[in-house]
Amino acid sequence: MSSWKKVEPRRMHKERAQPERRQRLGLLEKKKDYKLRARDFHKKEDELKRLREKAALRNPDEFYHGMISAGTRTARRRDVADAIPARTQEEHALVLHHDANYVSMKRSVEAAKIDRLKSQMHFTALAQVSGGPRRTIFVSDDDERSDIAAGASHDAKRLPGELQTKDRSPAKPVDPAFEAQRLSEQTKVYKELAGRVEREEKLHRLLLTMETERNLMSKGKRQRVKDRDEYTGEPAVYKWRQKRKR
Repeated sequence: MSSWKKVEPRRMHKERAQPERRQRLGLLEKKKDYKLRARDFHKKEDELKRLREKAALRNPDEFYHGMISAGTRTARRRDVADAIPARTQEEHALVLHHDANYVSMKRSVEAAKIDRLKSQMHFTALAQVSGGPRRTIFVSDDDERSDIAAGASHDAKRLPGELQTKDRSPAKPVDPAFEAQRLSEQTKVYKELAGRVEREEKLHRLLLTMETERNLMSKGKRQRVKDRDEYTGEPAVYKWRQKRKR
């Protein structure tokens, strides 16, 4: 009889489907899905609890010198000093030389831009100060030149008001919009010039620091003449003892 029980058809147990009004929420969660989600949730909860206890029991005065040059990548500890190979003195001097050349090039570019802005501001100031365009008079003989010179000296003896009302046309009214735009552009140029001057000074100090560091790597006895200026950032000044050349 027991063998016939295995042969007879059995009832198929179907899983419950998601109701139509809840189709927007996706598939209906079964017990096996809930067990996986609950197991993962409790695992993370226990890990957070363990970390909180570890942080509460940590000694704040604990310190190892290896902490300075050590780091972590994922869950594996690594030493930064071992990962990056140390440079030799010749390699470090070569790198400093290349860096100094780059900084010097950038400083030259900034100096050229500063000169261009200064010349632009100079021409703008001349255009504002000058009363108008100059004119050149060509003469054929000395008599004509003396007559023109006498007329110019006579005009110079007149009062400024008389000269302005008689020889010059009345000044045209200045457009307020044009004047505001001119002042805005002038302010912009001044700000750019100030920023580039400050950047050029920083590059100059950086170049001096790099040259001093490269010189300190050379041989010979030296003496510090001037300490580093903390306010301006200028490097210390050293003086090397003269060595007799054979």
